[in-house]
Amino acid sequence: MNGFYEYVKMAVQNIRANKGRSFLTMLGIIIGIASVIAIVSIGEGTKNQMNSEISDIGGGQVYIYVSNDAITEQEWITPEDINAVRELESVEGVSVAESYDGETVTGKGNFNLMVTAEGPDPKMINNADMKYGNYFGEREVEEAKPVCVISDADARRLFGTDDVVGMSLDITCYDVTKSFRIAGVTTQKENGT
Repeated sequence: MNGFYEYVKMAVQNIRANKGRSFLTMLGIIIGIASVIAIVSIGEGTKNQMNSEISDIGGGQVYIYVSNDAITEQEWITPEDINAVRELESVEGVSVAESYDGETVTGKGNFNLMVTAEGPDPKMINNADMKYGNYFGEREVEEAKPVCVISDADARRLFGTDDVVGMSLDITCYDVTKSFRIAGVTTQKENGT
């Protein structure tokens, strides 16, 4: 015990005798530890932000496409196939989608647009936050109701306001014009990646 006391006494004397060197050593240790903590914190924060953004844009999804070049009657995805996928244990939702180029005319002008026809689970799959109205569901899909959901940014472009639930949108695809009632408006997600 007496030896330990001597070591401490000698260390304190050396620190007092070499104040400048002791201060610089202490400063180096503090900067080193602070740097490690900052780097680990930035790395964890970036990882958490990226995971959050990936989750917001649809992380954990699987897309199955049928190539236009390879389509034959035997290769179509059938309703039985969709129900079989829906019954898998880890599957939360299934949505069949087909996209079309179209155009519309509103009081704000002529617009080219991409129309995506989807099945009954798109709200969950698209991870959409509703700003106004509701997303269409299984009943609307089964009854083939002409309803649509648009983003608030698109609503402002098309109509000058984002409160457009109940308004009609006449869409022309392949020389066929159909009127769709806007059932809901989603919040446009900010994507920083």
